[in-house]
Amino acid sequence: MTKNIGQCHGNLRVRRSVNDPVAAVTPHNLGIIYAYLGDYDKSLAASREVLKLNPGSGSAYVTLVSSYQYLNRFDEAKATAQEAQAHNLDSPQMHLSLYLLDFLQHNAAGMEQDVAGLMGKPGYEDQVLYNESDTAAFVGQFAKARELTRQAAESAQRADEKETAAGYEAEAGVREALVGNMALAKQQAQAALALSNAKMSRVCQPLRWVGRAIPRKPIGWPPIWASASRKTRLHN
Repeated sequence: MTKNIGQCHGNLRVRRSVNDPVAAVTPHNLGIIYAYLGDYDKSLAASREVLKLNPGSGSAYVTLVSSYQYLNRFDEAKATAQEAQAHNLDSPQMHLSLYLLDFLQHNAAGMEQDVAGLMGKPGYEDQVLYNESDTAAFVGQFAKARELTRQAAESAQRADEKETAAGYEAEAGVREALVGNMALAKQQAQAALALSNAKMSRVCQPLRWVGRAIPRKPIGWPPIWASASRKTRLHN
């Protein structure tokens, strides 16, 4: 996968150098690729260029907020989000990013507001519910995390996102395995398989973890946030 991303990165750089007619979208794509490769400074530079080229784009603001988050520049991320809102460029995706930011800044009230703003929105409600489940598990509230995972999967299915629902079940299975709840981990793996065609890497990779059935010591982990990244796409 990293090799494919690297090839895509090279193609996008060529597009920019030869003034390709669709090269206007390449900074956005490069920002995503740099983030996947862990080169967050370059991701930030590309994200800034996206906003410079298209200052009226709400998605450009979301990308820039995420880029600041990658570098732990939380104050700048918050200021960028507030600037977008001041220009009436708020969006559900922005609130998914703000949820992560509020989590990292221990802002429980802000997280509640972000959740409230996304409930009832198909395609977004499931994501924030799953993020909430990760947050509950992070503080050891596993019963609450399981219930929120169930709600997230049901919401995704109502939005005709069956594979996404399978991903939630699979990732939650890994979460259970990491703290030694192997019976529950296998149950959630089975639930994921029942929902999925088992071809998505989001489902298959977590199931490999569960399949190993290796008990581990209880540990903490930051929220997975894979659900939030589902809406981030490369623009062709």
